[in-house]
Amino acid sequence: MTMEGSGGRFSNQPVGGAASLRFLRSLLCVPLIPLSLLYGALGSFRAGLYARGRLATHRLSTPVISVGNLTVGGSGKTPIVEYLVRLARQAGLRPAVLTRGYRRGSRSQLIRACTDSSAPGDPRLLGDEPFMLYARNPGLPVYIGQDRVAAGRLAELLDAPDVMVLDDGFQHLRLARQLNVLLIDGAHGLGNRRVLPCGPLREPLSAMGRADVILLTKAESGSDGEGVEGLLRRHRIGVPLFRVAYRPLALKRLDGGAELPAEALAGRKVSLVCAIARPAGFAATVQGLGAEVAAVRSFRDHHPYPPEDVRALERLVAAAEPTVPGWLTTEKDAVKLRSAPGLAERMWVVEMEVLPEPAAAAFFFDFLSGLKLH
Repeated sequence: MTMEGSGGRFSNQPVGGAASLRFLRSLLCVPLIPLSLLYGALGSFRAGLYARGRLATHRLSTPVISVGNLTVGGSGKTPIVEYLVRLARQAGLRPAVLTRGYRRGSRSQLIRACTDSSAPGDPRLLGDEPFMLYARNPGLPVYIGQDRVAAGRLAELLDAPDVMVLDDGFQHLRLARQLNVLLIDGAHGLGNRRVLPCGPLREPLSAMGRADVILLTKAESGSDGEGVEGLLRRHRIGVPLFRVAYRPLALKRLDGGAELPAEALAGRKVSLVCAIARPAGFAATVQGLGAEVAAVRSFRDHHPYPPEDVRALERLVAAAEPTVPGWLTTEKDAVKLRSAPGLAERMWVVEMEVLPEPAAAAFFFDFLSGLKLH
């Protein structure tokens, strides 16, 4: 069935497309190949202008670590940004985050969000992912703005951080970085390895050569990195490649009033609500805990949940038992739904943790410790 609202669908069908749909997409892509070639050529030309100094790259006084990807859609950037922030603090550094705040309410403003401010954060003003970083990391300055160079300079003026983490920065070539971290989704890889609009790539595969380290995220999906390793060899890219898994940590009620271990979902029938790039990944995570996914109510990524959608959700979950996790959402969605009184005691959040392989943790900790020495 379909639930009316601004752009969402509630389905009890399996999440994810069939193989026949992939074949159909490949046929539909044929007329778009010239556009894909043009898009890729323009991306390479732009990157070349920055590499040759024809377009200015601005260097801050503070070291910058960029986290980004080559593909559209989610690859786990925000959890990696948060992981690096926490690791920097363990290394005795004062970090700050620079982020665009995709689909936020006030795109023209440059905003500093930090829990040391008297003004409370608003997920619709800051954007859902910046708000998560702000709310979950007390004292962390998060600068949100289109111009990350200006944001970095303001951060140096107001907070004097020891290191800045640039969120979704792989294509933001105006800002120089000391470490360029490229993420590749371990569950979906690089798709058909074609550039938009025929494929998921923002740039041609040759852009991987700008990376200093590559993380194969969502390694828990069971995909191996041999394909990625082979791709790096063919493109003669000799940078470290590490695997990072995301593991369900706990279930927390939306109002924070109750918590259960993630294993409590085993044998339960649940429904999901999410506005993320890949709802199928969320469903797979829940199914991996032994739950049966009865239905998925999915919106487009970064959906703002206007009042009419919240009211519709409240009607759906009205009969849910507050102590039983029957309706689940993601941490990213929770920051926008938490204020809804009809959901607060009846919806549960699946909290996740980042688990990099030991070599990856050592690599980043050594890099950050080196910054402290300088």
